[in-house]
Amino acid sequence: MDLYPEFVNLDHSLAQVTGPLSSLLAEKNQTLKVSKHQEYIVFVDRIRLRQILWNLLSNASKYTQLGGELKVEIVPKTKDWVQVCVVDNGIGIDVENQKLIFDPFEQLHQSEWGHSGGVGLGLPLSSRLVELMGGQIWVQSEGKGKGSRFSFTLPTKENSL
Repeated sequence: MDLYPEFVNLDHSLAQVTGPLSSLLAEKNQTLKVSKHQEYIVFVDRIRLRQILWNLLSNASKYTQLGGELKVEIVPKTKDWVQVCVVDNGIGIDVENQKLIFDPFEQLHQSEWGHSGGVGLGLPLSSRLVELMGGQIWVQSEGKGKGSRFSFTLPTKENSL
């Protein structure tokens, strides 16, 4: 897969995703809050960044109940890296299943929670894209009913790729 990295305003990319996502959030009466310390410029493929954000935010909405809350937290990780976290108060992920969710075609909650749609490629694709851009992605959840926190890092300098 070819990447076309450039300097990208993270706020602008996030806005390009949250605009179309707003109708999905409205259907479920969910709120989305963005928390950041400053504006960040990252060195990434603009289109792939939007794809990662869309995958994580749409999954967060899908697995969060009516009236739930989603957050995007953006913080500096180091001098050359920014960390983006997509947090929800949804159904959560059992600890033993957390290592499986980045595997292709895994849909852990489909039958148990009645969710369907997709083929289980959003998280594996997002993981691969983050890695291709030099970053890392991981998930934290205390288990069922405890929500999830998907975090990933992005470079702020050209030589990080």
